[in-house]
Amino acid sequence: DIIKIGESGNLSKRFVKNYIKGQGGETTQRIHNYLYHEGYEHSVEVSCYECNNRGDVQDELLEEYEKHHHELPPWNRAKK
Repeated sequence: DIIKIGESGNLSKRFVKNYIKGQGGETTQRIHNYLYHEGYEHSVEVSCYECNNRGDVQDELLEEYEKHHHELPPWNRAKK
């Protein structure tokens, strides 16, 4: 299952500093909590897609997901 669609200019920073260490804003804290306080750290797999127009691709993926599921992925709160 897809639980989050997102984009990042620095993927290693996004995962290590934000999601693993929990340094960041509300969304980062929520995802860090899911991973380390709700027990998801051993059951989540990460897939990456490298592209030059990451914001456009993120929007397309979110729209396609919402079209098929009638909602956003669980760890996404809103489209940008």
